[in-house]
Amino acid sequence: MKLPAKTKAKWLKALRSGEYKQGAGTLYDPKTASFCCLGVLQHCTSRGCVEATTIGDFYHAIPSREFYIDIGAVDFYGNDMVLADMNDGNNLRYPKRLGFKQIAKWIEKNVEAI
Repeated sequence: MKLPAKTKAKWLKALRSGEYKQGAGTLYDPKTASFCCLGVLQHCTSRGCVEATTIGDFYHAIPSREFYIDIGAVDFYGNDMVLADMNDGNNLRYPKRLGFKQIAKWIEKNVEAI
């Protein structure tokens, strides 16, 4: 997974800022004003917007392919489920939810800046 260096830095800063309440299962939950780590990526790179296309009572758990193209991300779509799994926990790969600061450390090591 690759992101433009400025985008990666902005995302890491946002995740570490303490300004975002962490949620699960959705990019952004308007009822609790909480974000998934990928919702934070959208919010900090899209002038405060987050995709919220509804499917019943649920929102998409990952950003659209178009979003990743718009921000210049490479090899993110589909691979972003690792981040969603970290954020949400309760799965085989990450049985416990990781906090935004832990996720930021993973991003620093595993997402290449381009």
